[in-house]
Amino acid sequence: MPPWLLCSALWGALAVFAVPYSVYHTDPSGVARLTLRLWMGLLVVWWVQRDARESKFDPCFEYDTFLFLAWPVLLPHYLIRTRGRGGLYLTIGLFAPAVMLAAIYLGLWLIVHRGHMP
Repeated sequence: MPPWLLCSALWGALAVFAVPYSVYHTDPSGVARLTLRLWMGLLVVWWVQRDARESKFDPCFEYDTFLFLAWPVLLPHYLIRTRGRGGLYLTIGLFAPAVMLAAIYLGLWLIVHRGHMP
């Protein structure tokens, strides 16, 4: 299985896992909270490490740590730098699920809280 496909599948699973917590304004348990907060950054770092080896990209010294902390900004930078215009399209493709998740969350929130709005 290609790394990008595994990363996308895990990203989708985490997104589906996060929606009910957000809609019902509940706090996840300790393991679920850790999963939701850390795994996305770890998945991005893992994918970029594997891809950097294949594309012969040699980033700065602590790039992985910086990527883990600021992946929403650095992932597009990495993709555009290693792929040019194709990286822009890939960036849009990678962030499209997050935008779709926000739309699903908004729709579910409106359905759940329809009768409770002032």
